[in-house]
Amino acid sequence: MPFDPVSFSEALKALRKQPQATQPKYIVYQDGGKYCAQNGFTNAVEKCDSDASTVINYALSNLTPGRTWKETVVLRGTFTLSNPIVLYSFTRLVIDGVINVLTQDYLYAVIINYANSLLAPPGYNIPDTDIEVVGGVIKGCGASGNPPTCPYGSEYGIYFGTVNNFKIAGVTVSGFPWDGIIINGASNGIVSDNVVTDVGGGGIVIEGDKIVVSNNIISPNSPYPGWGTGIYASGLSNAVVDGNIIYNASSEGILVEGSSYVTVSSNIVFLNGTGISVVDSNNVVVSGNVVYNNNDTGILIGYRYFTVKNNVIIGNFVSDDRSPAKQKYGILFAILTLLYIPEYFNNNLVACNHVFGNTIEQIAIPVNSLANNFVFDNVGYTTEDHGSVTLPAGNTSVTVQTNLSAPIKSVVITPDGEPPGKLWVTIGSDGKSFTVNTDVAPSIDLVIYYQVKGARR
Repeated sequence: MPFDPVSFSEALKALRKQPQATQPKYIVYQDGGKYCAQNGFTNAVEKCDSDASTVINYALSNLTPGRTWKETVVLRGTFTLSNPIVLYSFTRLVIDGVINVLTQDYLYAVIINYANSLLAPPGYNIPDTDIEVVGGVIKGCGASGNPPTCPYGSEYGIYFGTVNNFKIAGVTVSGFPWDGIIINGASNGIVSDNVVTDVGGGGIVIEGDKIVVSNNIISPNSPYPGWGTGIYASGLSNAVVDGNIIYNASSEGILVEGSSYVTVSSNIVFLNGTGISVVDSNNVVVSGNVVYNNNDTGILIGYRYFTVKNNVIIGNFVSDDRSPAKQKYGILFAILTLLYIPEYFNNNLVACNHVFGNTIEQIAIPVNSLANNFVFDNVGYTTEDHGSVTLPAGNTSVTVQTNLSAPIKSVVITPDGEPPGKLWVTIGSDGKSFTVNTDVAPSIDLVIYYQVKGARR
């Protein structure tokens, strides 16, 4: 189904405006060596236990049965978990403190929705709905599983699978051997204003439909070379990745793979392997991003298995101002497989970008693909040149080296006066120079004006 931005916008507004219970149903807090759950309406302390996970999950499982409104559980203080926190439909979890995972137990995820937890019976396939996690700090054991006193813990900080209408906001997540926040098949959600650091895999990993990932600060700082990705979107549709700050990802800052109708805009992406990659994806807009000082490529458009078409790369600032510079390409169309067919890059637009300081090329597109794509009006990548050249008296040719970044597509020449014979143009072997030839040498110098266009499409 084509992306309907109006419906998407209205759905997000409705999600943001959903009424919330202003008073928590339960407050979970630490009292000496015990953790207690206090009813926020009756003030009764209903359960205390030395195990934090037991008390937290008691509060979450004792919210109003069959509710169609969100009820809130507040965690206040510092908690050390032995089991995951399981969230049910119509639940808002507010973390006013710190959750630590300092155990060797295998937890899979610190926070997980019910439908994807071990509590759900085999074959359970009813999606959860209307779940929020807000605020607080979630600490794992370290991206590499060190120190030795805590070799294993949860793989993920927050895991949402089959969830409709969700929100994760204002959470600080760090120290997980896989991903900080993973959204796997969810829809209609917001992941915003979080801080994710020191993870082995992805900072935020998303698969689903109608999801906004915005205003997060992500620094994977993965100990595994080539693994750490800031935001990894796979199988994502009708989504927005906007206003994030991403750095220290050993792989990509943002990777959009096998996705469609995704907007990647206004992000600041630096000191990663590659800044932004769009691979095997269609109808992706990459606009207004600041991508600089990465170690390989600023923005990569990649073909691996599927035609890459209808993508727009517009208005980005892609540069390297280090000395020496390391970012090899500003914008690169890359073949990530041994098999290449020109049509696999089709109807993509690269326009109005600023590209400077990249060590190999500012914009690199396979020559055979230029006929199927559009490249123009990029600052730092010249596609038009004009001027004049003098054919000296007694000579039958003169060569012009242009300032084009792209191969010459057309040359128009206009002599200043009547030439003594026929004039024609030949293109140089480098594709960026041309020679004006004549079959009769002029008796006096002949000025020739030229206008050259490079391959813009």
